[in-house]
Amino acid sequence: MTGSDAEAQAAERPAAPPSGGRIRRLGLRARVAVIVLLVAAPLVAGNVLRLTIDREAARAAATDETERLATLVAGAAREYFAAARHALLAIAATPQVRDLDPAACTTYLQDL
Repeated sequence: MTGSDAEAQAAERPAAPPSGGRIRRLGLRARVAVIVLLVAAPLVAGNVLRLTIDREAARAAATDETERLATLVAGAAREYFAAARHALLAIAATPQVRDLDPAACTTYLQDL
């Protein structure tokens, strides 16, 4: 093979793509899309992280508020039942009820 034949064969072979050849083969739209994805990915990840943290904070606040309200309702119920108990003890201590006189008891409870 002569020098000119080797040169002719080398010219016929496709040249090896330089480094980064894949990106150069992409069209302009694809390159812009890759850039947009590279810029948007950290922003999306940051938003997901922030939303997760906010959700956990809202969940903790809701749990605290629920516990506070449950404590208030339990206290109110305790006071209500204590007052009802005291009222029933006072009624039971009256002579009209203790004597087991139905007429006197009925009159007393109607007046009460």
